[in-house]
Amino acid sequence: MWSRCPICKSSFEVDAGMFSKFVQCPSCKQQFMAELTFEPPTDVVNNDSQMQKQPPAESKTQLLQQEAIARIASIAEKIKELQPLIDHALQNSSNESSTKLIIDRVLQDALGYDIHDILMEKNIQGKKADYVLSVQGKPVLVLEAKRIGLELKEQQVIQATSYGAYSGIKWALLTNLRVWKLYYINFDAGKITPELILEIDLRDGLSKEEASYFYMFSKHGMENQGFLEKMRLKVKALCRENLLTALLSEAVISQLCKTLTEMSQCRLTDVDIRKAVELQLVKST
Repeated sequence: MWSRCPICKSSFEVDAGMFSKFVQCPSCKQQFMAELTFEPPTDVVNNDSQMQKQPPAESKTQLLQQEAIARIASIAEKIKELQPLIDHALQNSSNESSTKLIIDRVLQDALGYDIHDILMEKNIQGKKADYVLSVQGKPVLVLEAKRIGLELKEQQVIQATSYGAYSGIKWALLTNLRVWKLYYINFDAGKITPELILEIDLRDGLSKEEASYFYMFSKHGMENQGFLEKMRLKVKALCRENLLTALLSEAVISQLCKTLTEMSQCRLTDVDIRKAVELQLVKST
């Protein structure tokens, strides 16, 4: 994997687990948050800070991107093949055990987990997780399965994420086969705070974008959790609290005042705008 220093523009190799974390450029020694790029670098700084030319052959990141695209297409095709089973189960209100049989097919056929990657009824802190999924022998994802058609509720989210929190697993899936919800498990000072990262509904099939989301928690996707971490940071950045903070910032209020003054031909002040935003947009939501 490669990242590019925004200061000196040098490209250098970065461990997959360091993406979206602070790293130090080996060339200029400046620190910055590592961002994954699929563009092959023209100049590369190796671990000894020596400049090398990038070979003309396809870079590792290009190959990774091509493989991801191929796997996303495969996931879409496999889910399409399983869609009649899912629709039939939904129409007949299948019980939980029947639902799990189809989930097993999704995990193995579409998401690429081998049978030895899947532990069922795993005991964690005296409770049983429906599934614990592993990559290279390391548990990476807890899955809580409910009967198809059963509404997913807050208590089930807590149940799913609790399994992961007490076993050091950071990701949890909650599904009734039709709806799939992926959570990041924030466990701090004994308090579990689930963060919803993405949600997929299979009732109307799987779109191209939803297939890419499915790829995120496939076996291949979980091998590089830097992708998921980057998505988590984006979701967190766009949460309601951050949006309101940005909306009420001096810069935004000032720009709103300028724009609305020009639009209305009224004399408005920043104080007027802030009061209106708080009253009509913030308190009303």
